[in-house]
Amino acid sequence: MIKQKIKRAIETQGVDYEKLKDLFDVVSVCEDKAERREWLLYIRKKAREIPSSDGYELIYDTYRLGGQDSFDDYMSACEFYREPQARFWWPRRKVLEGKHGIATQIQEFIDDPEALYLGFSMPPGTGKSTMIKFLLSYIAGKFPQSANMYVSYADGMVKMIEDSVRSILTDKDEYRHNEIFPDNGEPDMSAEYHTISYRRRGDFPTIGLVSLSGSVTGRTRANKFMISDDLVKNAEVARSPERLEKLYADYKSTLTTRMIGDNCKQIQLGTIWSLYDPISRMKADHEGD
Repeated sequence: MIKQKIKRAIETQGVDYEKLKDLFDVVSVCEDKAERREWLLYIRKKAREIPSSDGYELIYDTYRLGGQDSFDDYMSACEFYREPQARFWWPRRKVLEGKHGIATQIQEFIDDPEALYLGFSMPPGTGKSTMIKFLLSYIAGKFPQSANMYVSYADGMVKMIEDSVRSILTDKDEYRHNEIFPDNGEPDMSAEYHTISYRRRGDFPTIGLVSLSGSVTGRTRANKFMISDDLVKNAEVARSPERLEKLYADYKSTLTTRMIGDNCKQIQLGTIWSLYDPISRMKADHEGD
């Protein structure tokens, strides 16, 4: 087996760039995702022992290739060449992934055909909305021909998320999305309708962004993912069981009816304020999903 032969040479003769690059080239055509993941981690570890730009580039290549099937690697690759002070993921990864395994849980949920609901409660200011920006761009890259929806409590939040996702998908100087998913081309985007799409014109968009305060009638559908972010607007709403009940009813009647088929997955990120808020209610309704 070529991969094992190269590995034995590395282990017995020492690490050098040419051997690792040869191993990476072989691994890059491996169709078994789990096996490919294992080899990429090995190459990444060994590449850190190469004190040159070649080693650094090879580390990036492992994230770039791994980012096609790993949300964790995707965020790392996307921001690999950003200024350190501008990065979101690496400064927070030790806690969000190392302690809580959030990116891994999201990826396992994406990969599990039986799982239909995933809910995360995170304190304010811990980066949940920024993580959703990367999740939406990851979904757009990995499943460009699917239809997905993002929903938040207000139009302003929708606009902020939309602008950020557009930037990740199209700003080739700041992000490396198009190197991770090079075959998708440029998406069609509508600021008027808050849509980003790789699908044919007339089809429901790859990403449709809506607010609970706006109209969603006829605009978009979801056949892959329905993602919500901070549906509870403020503390006043959070303290009112009646308003939370109406919020949940609106979510169920207005948005979940936009889901196509029986296998559309729901992801909710937000802050749990009470037993009556949407995440608590959805977790109770989907216990075991």
